[in-house]
Amino acid sequence: MKKFIARIFGKKEEAPIKTNAEFWAWFKKHHKAFYKTVAKGENVEEAFFTQLGPKLDSLRPGYWFLCGMYDEHTAELIITADSFVKNIVFAEELVAAAPALKGWRFTALKPPHDVENCRVYMDWYKFNSETLRFYTIEEPLCPDEINIVIVHKDYTADNADDIIRGSYIFLEHYLGELNSITSIDSLDFKAPDDVTEELIDIERLKSYLVWREKEFVEKYEGQFPDIADDVVSVMQADLG
Repeated sequence: MKKFIARIFGKKEEAPIKTNAEFWAWFKKHHKAFYKTVAKGENVEEAFFTQLGPKLDSLRPGYWFLCGMYDEHTAELIITADSFVKNIVFAEELVAAAPALKGWRFTALKPPHDVENCRVYMDWYKFNSETLRFYTIEEPLCPDEINIVIVHKDYTADNADDIIRGSYIFLEHYLGELNSITSIDSLDFKAPDDVTEELIDIERLKSYLVWREKEFVEKYEGQFPDIADDVVSVMQADLG
């Protein structure tokens, strides 16, 4: 297999990738071999991930990616910002520039999933609808802020880092990467024994956020000035 990889990628060092167009030109050159690797599910780390990672890092540090079979005939490559807000727009621009390649689907940021399909296992802990619940905190001075507290049934001071990391991954898959970053103003974590508030099933978090967004829009609808006429006036001004 090592000889096969050498034949595909050659022994010569390739020039660093600096633009989206250069990245996709490189990917297009190897997309058939990549597809076979992902479809077979064999040697994916060496034959695909170790090839793709350095190219993305050369293009822009901070990109992450996920890959698997979207359906029987289509491989999906998800470019993710891994919750770094500043990289979201670059991930979206990179995917927007992707060419149409047979057998491939390209997605910017982790998409949302039904809670039934969200199961994260990490460091012997489970993150799903059975282990996670939440409650909200209302701030009288900032009534429009959405403050969420996540409660994992196994949370302790000793495993806090593991539980928090796994919970974030769960939320990215459940809400979608963009929504998990932009729709919640503050996120905290607590152990069940430290909570006195009534807990809410985690599957209701998505509908809660949709309701709060709708409430915000309705509250401020019509209160912002319409600047359309001002923009047109400026564009039509006589500069001569």
